[in-house]
Amino acid sequence: MKKTLFLFITLLLPCYHIIGQSSIIDSLLAITSANDTKQSLIAYFHLAMTLERNDPNKAIAYVDQGLSLLEKGEFETEKTRLLYLKGNVLNSISKFEAADSCYQAVFELATANKDNRALARYYLNRGILFKRQGKMEEAIDFYNKAIPYYQADDDIRGMGRVALSLGNIYATTGNYPTSFEQLNLGLEWSTQAKDTANIASLLNSLGANHLDKSEFYEALGYLIKGAQLKEKIGNRRGAGSAYANIGIIQEQQKLFGEALTSFQKALLIFEETQNHAGLLAVLINLSNLLSKQHDLDLAEQYADRAYTLAHQLGQKAKEAIALGKLGVIHVEQGKIATGQKELEQSLRLLKETNGKEYQVTFLCALADIYATKGQAPKALLMVQEAEQIAQELETVQAAMTIHEHMAIIHKKLGNHPLAFSHLEEWARLKDSVLTVESSRQLTQMHTLYETEKKEQKIELLEKDQLIQQEQLKATKYRRNLFGISLILLSLIAALIVYAQRMKIQKNRQLREQDRQLHAHQEELIQKDLIASQKELAFKEQKLKAFTAQMAQKNHLLEELEQELSHIQAATESAEKTRLKKIKELQQARILTPKDWQEFQELFEEVYATFFQQLTESYPQLSKADHRLLALMKLRMDNHRIADMLAISYESLKKARYRLRKKLVLETEMKLENFVERIGK
Repeated sequence: MKKTLFLFITLLLPCYHIIGQSSIIDSLLAITSANDTKQSLIAYFHLAMTLERNDPNKAIAYVDQGLSLLEKGEFETEKTRLLYLKGNVLNSISKFEAADSCYQAVFELATANKDNRALARYYLNRGILFKRQGKMEEAIDFYNKAIPYYQADDDIRGMGRVALSLGNIYATTGNYPTSFEQLNLGLEWSTQAKDTANIASLLNSLGANHLDKSEFYEALGYLIKGAQLKEKIGNRRGAGSAYANIGIIQEQQKLFGEALTSFQKALLIFEETQNHAGLLAVLINLSNLLSKQHDLDLAEQYADRAYTLAHQLGQKAKEAIALGKLGVIHVEQGKIATGQKELEQSLRLLKETNGKEYQVTFLCALADIYATKGQAPKALLMVQEAEQIAQELETVQAAMTIHEHMAIIHKKLGNHPLAFSHLEEWARLKDSVLTVESSRQLTQMHTLYETEKKEQKIELLEKDQLIQQEQLKATKYRRNLFGISLILLSLIAALIVYAQRMKIQKNRQLREQDRQLHAHQEELIQKDLIASQKELAFKEQKLKAFTAQMAQKNHLLEELEQELSHIQAATESAEKTRLKKIKELQQARILTPKDWQEFQELFEEVYATFFQQLTESYPQLSKADHRLLALMKLRMDNHRIADMLAISYESLKKARYRLRKKLVLETEMKLENFVERIGK
């Protein structure tokens, strides 16, 4: 009876998240009370496996109970499995020394028994141990040592897991081409082995890589697939990582509410599963997000938790980042002295851990403090140090940060030409970032549109082929029917009656086929209509993207114009003349005829008769009136319309008033309602 129950439970273990974890645990505990030591050992192993993610401490306790049943030299295979599992659980909760002791015991047993599979797992998990301690070179060395043992055992599943570990560590060191190569190879092996858990992890890692490279569309696709698989197999820790990465993408896309929800889901999962590394990362993400939303008190709480946890785990790099975040938050809260001290301490730690990206951010934050205190020369030294690091990083964001702070400090030092030069370079970089981002978004939308269009064409072609086949069958059938009819006519009269009945029946079938053909044709027409609607929606998105880009350009140029005005007021007369010319050139770029021509072409793709109807029905309107009405048609608010037309808000109100008079609108008729009627 015990053996039958054990076999039944072993078969159901992969489905424990469906039939209920508590039921499986109760049944396994019943097996441990049996007198059969081997079955008890296996039951303890499965108990620990079931609980290793959600309750690691209890999992370790079950492993220890199993090990306590063993005597020297007995059940060495089961002992190896239990030690291996215990090491993994200890590693996952950052008890590295205890985990290493378990792995060393596994190595000794595996070597004595010449167990290739156990040796392969030893090297793989020791590599994971080194990676979690930040010893990347040692980790890569141990991963590579595992591969020959898996190959010798023809273990494709194990090879897929090594590829995942190598892909992750190469991504950590910034070697993304090799990381993608390993992850895709692992995906191929794991698919062959039907290793669903590893496939989910590989998808999540591929998504994380694309996220690091700011390829958000591709990242989201991999992460969603990975999250679905992780939910399916009950992998809570993996689902937490997926939510964390999805939150990062949502934050990048400025979907702050959705990002906060995703980060909080990840936080709860990491707390439940005691995933300290994931918890530390998501605490820092939450602190960043809440700082952007100006919820400084809550941002401070998350940053403080991150700092405390990083200090406990001995992760100096994360400790430095969290401490720097606290410093920035305290400065924004007005706690200047505290913030300055924290930033200085953070920079010392970052120099030890080579955290260059955050050094740029925190050096500039420290420079702001010195500039506020009137110590501009000292602030300049800070930014110059940050500039050297930014040049090594070669990132646009770091360069923008440097030029922005250089402009502010040189202005305080009275060096206005140099301040303007840095401000101009900052504006150029910002404009390039906006242009690249807009182009990327349009490319993604176009790719999605083209993919859907091709899928629809394939579907239509398949249906056309089906219709043609049906028509060919009908034609052949009619020919056969005609021949049979001729033969039947030469036969006896009784068969003629039968033939007539058959003909009537077949005619009914043909009518039914005609009806089906008509239905297919209507379906094709409907598909064409849907395709046209999607094409119109794409054009509307393209028009909105172009309009937003032009508004951003105007806003940026308006900021430049204001800064030019400040600089112009502080310089000599000769310099004033030169800057006045520059200002005129900047103003001339706000909305060129070419810009309006491109806008009008995009607008007419969506609202084909809008300008024609205005011209024919209201010839008294000017081109400026047409532009104002077009922007109102897009339902833009008055401030954005003023930015697009490069006029003040008051001037816009006057323009609206004059337009109402030209249109002779009744008092109760709103201008917006009038615009909605045009171009329908």
